[in-house]
Amino acid sequence: MAKLCNSYPPLTVVGNRVLQAETDAQKTPVAVHLYQQGTHGYGGITSPITTQPEKKGEKRPVLPKINIFPKKPDNYRWYSLFVLFCSCFLCGLVALIYSFKVDEAYKRGDIVAARSASERARKWSYFGVLCGIMDFVIMAAIWLIILYGVWRIQQ
Repeated sequence: MAKLCNSYPPLTVVGNRVLQAETDAQKTPVAVHLYQQGTHGYGGITSPITTQPEKKGEKRPVLPKINIFPKKPDNYRWYSLFVLFCSCFLCGLVALIYSFKVDEAYKRGDIVAARSASERARKWSYFGVLCGIMDFVIMAAIWLIILYGVWRIQQ
């Protein structure tokens, strides 16, 4: 049993646990598990987990697993390719460039940049589809006007 000097309230080490002395606000000591260096494959000391001391016959609560690597944002690649070939070439090209930036940023570990590029790819793809629909409507109107003019001339 060893005492840790630079801690307030004073802490005592027992085996692989650190026991905190009782304070006025807390009547039971809190145990902090210490991890050995190099556990979990990271090569460093992980942060301690604070738990209440175990009583005989009592089960510890199961802590939820936390994923420290966030999910990769959607890159909208297929959507941008559809816009590129079927709707609006320029908007699809910009969306495709941003979809590649999503993968590059995620591989670098820059999640914020990956999410930003994902949002931009999505917005450019939506804008491309909107431009394609507007283009179709305008071209259909022009063709109807031309066909109506030809029909009027023939009669």
